[in-house]
Amino acid sequence: MTLVIGFRSYLSEESKPELEMQVREAKKHFPSAKIIVAACGMKPDKLDVDKVIHYSSKAIGLTKPWEILIEEARKLGAGLILVDGDDQHIFSEIKRVYDANKDKAVVIPEREKRTVFLSDSNLSRAALEDLENGFLRMKHKLKLTDPQPGLFMILDKDLIKGLSFKGVNQWVGDLAFLDQLLSKKVKIAAPKIKVRPQTVTTLNIDFSFKMMLEIEKYFGVKFKDIMAASKKEPEHYLHESRLQDIDNIRKAFNNYQSRQHVSKMKGLILSGGFGERLRPITHTTQKQIIPIANKPILFYVIEDLAEVGIKDIGIVVGPNKEQIKKVVGDGSKWNVRIKYIEQDAPRGLAHCILISKQFLGDDDFVMYLGDNMLRSGISDFAVKFKESGADASILLTPVPDPERFGLATLNGKGEVVKLEEKPKKPESNLAIIGIYAFKNTIHKACSRIKPSKRGELEITDAMQWLLDRGMKITSDLVQGWWKDTGKADALLEVNQLVLDNRTVFTIQGSVDKETRITGRVAIGKNSSIKKGTVIRGPVIIGDNCTIGPDTFIGPYTSIGDNCKVVGSEVEHTIMLNECRIEAGKRIVDSVVGQNCTVTCAESTLPRGHKLIIGDNSEVEL
Repeated sequence: MTLVIGFRSYLSEESKPELEMQVREAKKHFPSAKIIVAACGMKPDKLDVDKVIHYSSKAIGLTKPWEILIEEARKLGAGLILVDGDDQHIFSEIKRVYDANKDKAVVIPEREKRTVFLSDSNLSRAALEDLENGFLRMKHKLKLTDPQPGLFMILDKDLIKGLSFKGVNQWVGDLAFLDQLLSKKVKIAAPKIKVRPQTVTTLNIDFSFKMMLEIEKYFGVKFKDIMAASKKEPEHYLHESRLQDIDNIRKAFNNYQSRQHVSKMKGLILSGGFGERLRPITHTTQKQIIPIANKPILFYVIEDLAEVGIKDIGIVVGPNKEQIKKVVGDGSKWNVRIKYIEQDAPRGLAHCILISKQFLGDDDFVMYLGDNMLRSGISDFAVKFKESGADASILLTPVPDPERFGLATLNGKGEVVKLEEKPKKPESNLAIIGIYAFKNTIHKACSRIKPSKRGELEITDAMQWLLDRGMKITSDLVQGWWKDTGKADALLEVNQLVLDNRTVFTIQGSVDKETRITGRVAIGKNSSIKKGTVIRGPVIIGDNCTIGPDTFIGPYTSIGDNCKVVGSEVEHTIMLNECRIEAGKRIVDSVVGQNCTVTCAESTLPRGHKLIIGDNSEVEL
C-alpha cells in the first residue's frame, strides 16, 4: 500500500542527530514510503526526506503535527505511520509490527519501557501519562495500557479522510486523535513493541499542568476529578504508577494553580535607610547589597518574589540608590521587571507604601524588607494570603526581646487582634519579621495615620487601622530560620546558614597538587590556590582570587572576587571584593569591607597595631 512515514520533532542542535538517524532507519526498512517531517524549534537543514514543514520556532503542542501529517497522507491517498523524531523507537520493531498488522485499521503499540521521571521535578512522569490517559479512560472505558507511545499506524486510508483537528487546542494533541478513534468505535490493535530506554525528560512541570488545563476544557472533565478517580479505581487508571505518585502530583498541581493567582501580585522591596548598625561598611556599601555567600542579600529577596511568579517588583531606594541600580539592574536576570522608587529620607514603612501607590495601583502585593532573609521562601505565605480573602497577612516569629520589634497579639483562634510598634510593656512575644502581604485597602490606611513619636509612619499603625474597622489580618509562623541582617554578627550567622544549605563542591580555578581541600568548597573562575594551602568547607571563594601559599581558610568563610589571602588563617569570616590579607595572623568572626588591606605590623617600625578605622567600627586586639 502507499505509505507516508511522518516524523514530528522539536528540533535543536542536540536532537537533530537523533532525527537524522531515524530517517536513515525509515528509508532502510520502508524504502518505498514517502518521508515527511513536521518540525518546530530550529529550522531543519539538509534533511534527506521528501518534504519538511517547519510550523513554529517554539514548542506549541502536538495538535499541529497531527493536522500537517494527516493532510499530507490525505493528499497522497496513503496510510500513515506517525513517529516521534527522538531515538527511542527502533525501526526494525516498527517494521515487525507493521507487517503483522496490515489488516488492522489502526495500530497503537504498547511500549515495554516508559519515561520514568522529569528532570526538573521529583514527580513521576509515568504517573503524569497515566493521568493524561485518564481522560480517555473515564470517557471511553479504555482498555489499552499505553495509548500515547509516540508511534501510531493508521492503515485505513478512508479513516484518515474522516479525521479533523479544526478548533482543537494545540496542547490536546494525541488525546484528540484517540478520542476521535474511540468515538467512531474504530478497531485498534495494541501489540507490544520494544523501545530504547529513556529515563529522563526535560519536560517542564508547569508546561505539563498548562496542558492538563487545556485537556480539561476539551473533555469537560476536571483534572482533579481524574486524580480522584485514579485513587478510587487504581486498577483501571494506574498502569505504571503508584497511589503515592498521585498524591505528589495533586500537591504540585494545587501549588501550580495557587501560584497562578500569586503571579498577579506585585512585589515591593524596601531598600532605603542608612544601615547605621552596620557602619562603617555601610558608609560605602548599601546594606542590602552586602554579600551573603558571595551573593547580595537583595538578590535572595528578589529570588523569593520571582519564585512565586511575581513579575513586577518595585524597589524603594534612598542613600546609595545608584549603587543598588547598578548592582540589580532592570530585573532581566530573574525574568522580572524592576522599577525604582526614590524615598527622600527614612519616614517609615507606611510612607514607603504611600510613595509607591502609582506603581502598585490596585493590585495585591507582597512587601519585603530588603535586609531580611528566610530559609523557606515565601511561596506558602503568599498562596495562603490569596486564598484567605484577608486584607493583610504577616509572618511572625517568637523573640526573647519583644520590645525591639513590631508585635502581633493573637486570639485563641490564631487571629490577629492587636498590633504595636516596639512597646515598652509587650503583651506578646510574636515579632513581625518584615514580610507582609496586602490588598489595596492598605493605601487608605496608610493615608489616615499620623507619624509616631519617632517621626515615622508605622506600618503597625496602618494595620491596626484596618483591624479597628473590622478588616481581617491573618498571620503565619516562620518555618525554618529567619534573620534580620542588620548587624555584623547576624551577617556572619546567616552566611553560615546559607553556606551550610547551598554550597556545592565546584572548582573552576586552578589548585596546586600540594594543597588539601575537604568538605563543600566552591572556587570561582581564574582563582588560584597555591602550594601548602588548606581549605575546609563549607567555603566559597569568588573569581580572580589568589589563596596561598601556606594559608588556611576555615569553615563558614566567604571570600569575594579579586581577593588575595597569603600566609594567614581566615575562618568564619566574610570578605568583600578587592580585599588583601597578608597578616600572618588568625582572623575569625570578622566582616572585612570592600577594598580593605590587612597586613603584619611586625616587619615595620615602630612596632605596634596600626589602625585606620571609620566611625562606629569595632576592633578586638
